[in-house]
Amino acid sequence: MSPFLLATATAALLLLAHAPVSLWPLALVGLVPLVRLAERPGVRPLGRAAAAYVGGAVLFGVGCRWLAIAAWPNLAMMTLFEAATFPAFVFLLRAVRRRVPLALAVPVAWVAIEFTRSVFPWNGFPWLLLGYAWDGPLVLLQSAEVWGVTGLSFAAALANGLVAAGLASAGSARTVRFASAAAVPVVLATYGAVRIGPVEAAGTPGPRVALVQANVPQVLKNAMRADRIEALQVGATRDALAAAGAEGVDLVCWAETMLPYGLFHEEGDDQRRRDAEVIGPIVNDVLRAAPGAWFVVGAITGRPQDGGGARPTFDTFNTVLLFDPSARRVGRYSKSVLVPGGEFVPLRSVLPGFVLDVVRSIAGQLPDLSAGDGPRVLTFEARDGREYRMGPTVCYENVYPSYCARVAAQGVDFVLNLSNEAWFGDSAEFDQMEAASRLRAIESRRALVRATNSGISAVYDASGRSLARVEGAGGRDRAVAGHVAVDVPIHGGRTPFVRYGDVLGVAVTLAAAGLAGLALREGRRYPRTRQE
Repeated sequence: MSPFLLATATAALLLLAHAPVSLWPLALVGLVPLVRLAERPGVRPLGRAAAAYVGGAVLFGVGCRWLAIAAWPNLAMMTLFEAATFPAFVFLLRAVRRRVPLALAVPVAWVAIEFTRSVFPWNGFPWLLLGYAWDGPLVLLQSAEVWGVTGLSFAAALANGLVAAGLASAGSARTVRFASAAAVPVVLATYGAVRIGPVEAAGTPGPRVALVQANVPQVLKNAMRADRIEALQVGATRDALAAAGAEGVDLVCWAETMLPYGLFHEEGDDQRRRDAEVIGPIVNDVLRAAPGAWFVVGAITGRPQDGGGARPTFDTFNTVLLFDPSARRVGRYSKSVLVPGGEFVPLRSVLPGFVLDVVRSIAGQLPDLSAGDGPRVLTFEARDGREYRMGPTVCYENVYPSYCARVAAQGVDFVLNLSNEAWFGDSAEFDQMEAASRLRAIESRRALVRATNSGISAVYDASGRSLARVEGAGGRDRAVAGHVAVDVPIHGGRTPFVRYGDVLGVAVTLAAAGLAGLALREGRRYPRTRQE
């Protein structure tokens, strides 16, 4: 098989392993063709790199093609950068392989590359991580409470390393390595089977939360049709409260930026007047059907800059706002991990003017949001008088394991994620984000409440199980309007992952860097491998 076919085969296998196809067993062998490309003798470095780069471009270009629905340059730029992870893995594997057996070198090199691309550059892109390919039977995911999605990536890559080592050996050694690879999911499932029951049983009933999914078309938001957006949101909320009936709700959740009016970021007289003007009528008109209910919503907020000019300018934030039953603002959180290209322009100060003009012509404006100052806790009181602490995140922050662990580490009762993914139609992005949601709930052993504009709005318990979701006709859970009310289970304690963070990712990356440094310094020959 040619080098290009080997790299493309890995891309194809990983695409089939990940959502929405979700053939998770393919994750156990998906890296093997790429490993064989790294191991193959007689291939020139440039040819090896070019072949691997093409494979990476196929994986990210196809797996994340939903980015093009919002803006094709985002897909092009992401693919340009992320495709480089395949050749980076190939050459790191060759370096690590000089001192480490192949079966272990594969997970060390793969996890080091995944960890690096998850944090660098510009907040990283932790999408299509190998660990997400385990998203199938819940028992396979439960060990994430110990080592996060990074650990699941390591386990899958270890199975690949054992298969690759088996293919390069013969006789009983081959049998042992293949059997060891097959044992990896068995070990994960055994751990999960032991843990999942006690975790689910430990949950206690918490607040009743209503998720409002109005399915506002993105074209209305882009056109800033505040009247129609509010009408859709208010109508869906009335339906939700009517459906809740006598049970009522403790918290009504609207999605990210679903309040179609700008508000002041900082507390003050201007903020209070503006809040009363915008939020007061909504609370008084809509939430009267749910006495005692609190209201959480996503909005754009602005903070005046000290410019002294005739026309004031603002720092703008993507904000979660909490209002009590009297429509008084009692808490806020601003998105802290921003999306490059979508919420800010990387290297804006040094980019040529024509590049900014192109971005402006595509997006309608230059993305220029300001980042918040990190995790916060929002506290509300249920109708029975009990207080609950929720840790808010916004949209894309949901795919950052370490950041979400910081949110959970504040001692929250559950994590709240507000999102608007109407940008992406009804694409695979929804399935891939749901896989991330399940892992975030398991890593923290906290329920994750997800309120979105167009789907998937759902509540996941601490084992990653979907307790309820907004669904339309035929069980459709995206690009539909609807609502759901559900009691959120509450769990206590801290998982090892929340307590210590992504220790495995850091340790493996440092080890890989050290081994690569030794290989470069020593310049030893690459270990012999079997000819294909």
